[in-house]
Amino acid sequence: MKNASKKIVVFDGPRGVGKGTIVSEIIKLHPDKFKKIVSFCTRSPRIGEIDGVNYHFVTKKQFEDKIKSGDIFEYTHYGDTYRGMAKSSVHEIIDADKIAIHDLDVIGLRALREHFPNQVVGFFVTADKNIIRERLSLLTDSDIDERLANFEKRHEHIKEYDFIINNNESSYSSAKKVLHILAEQL
Repeated sequence: MKNASKKIVVFDGPRGVGKGTIVSEIIKLHPDKFKKIVSFCTRSPRIGEIDGVNYHFVTKKQFEDKIKSGDIFEYTHYGDTYRGMAKSSVHEIIDADKIAIHDLDVIGLRALREHFPNQVVGFFVTADKNIIRERLSLLTDSDIDERLANFEKRHEHIKEYDFIINNNESSYSSAKKVLHILAEQL
C-alpha cells in the first residue's frame, strides 16, 4: 500500500453487522500495517478483557483529566461509564508508521475528521437484516430485537462515509474487499 496522508481507517454500521470482526480480520491479515485504536474506558474489565488490548481501563478522574487536557477528543457517557478515544493513542499508531483502525459511530467519525483532517477513510458496513438476525441468534447473550432496533437509525448517516461494504458474506471476504479499496486510497 502507498504511504500517503490517509492513516486512519474507521468502520460503522448497525449492531451485529460484523464491523469489529472485519477490523480483526484486517489486522490479522496485515499486522505489520494496521493497529487498532484502543479506547479508554472507566468500567472494570470483564472476564477475558485485557487492559491495553480491549480498552485502557482508567478511573473516572483519570478519564476526566484526559478530557480536560484535550487528549480525549471524543467520548460517550452511559450511566456511570465513560468510553472515548485519545489523540495520543492515534498519534502513537501513526508515529509507528502504521494505519490506525477502529470501529465506531458517526460521532466518532466526525470527531476524527475534525482532529485529523484529510487523514480518515470511512467505511459503512451493512448487511441484509435477516443475515444479521441469523448471526445474532448464534450469540447466547444477545437480545436480537434490541440489537436490530437501531438498524435503520444507523443507516441515516451512511452518506458521510467514503465507502459502503456489504457484509452478507464472510467477514474475511469483506476484509479482503476493504483491503482492495484501501490499496487505491492509502
